[in-house]
Amino acid sequence: MLWVVDKKVIKHVIETGSALVEVPVRIRFEFGLAEERFISGSMKRTFVYNRQALVKRFPRLDSDELDAEMEDVVDRSLREHLKFGGYAQGDVDLYSCDADAERASENEADVPRIIMPDGPA
Repeated sequence: MLWVVDKKVIKHVIETGSALVEVPVRIRFEFGLAEERFISGSMKRTFVYNRQALVKRFPRLDSDELDAEMEDVVDRSLREHLKFGGYAQGDVDLYSCDADAERASENEADVPRIIMPDGPA
């Protein structure tokens, strides 16, 4: 098995209501190959874009919807990268079920938890 680590910058156009804005997105990703083919579920990725500036400049943008849209754009770009690179054919499963569960548990850790004190003894 071989691990490929790469970076790329994509540009995504967002409709803000008053303008079209081209947003650069930096992606760092890695995935496994076996016999020069993508190993299903082995993709790991991180990406950054200037979310704060977008939300500040265009207050009508919903930051949660923006994040979800960027995730979809990044995943679509990674699928295209795999197809055009000859690593995969057709639609591929980028992430394993374990990675989805891991991501969900990370999100749960971000949520503040209220710990109620014990009642009277």
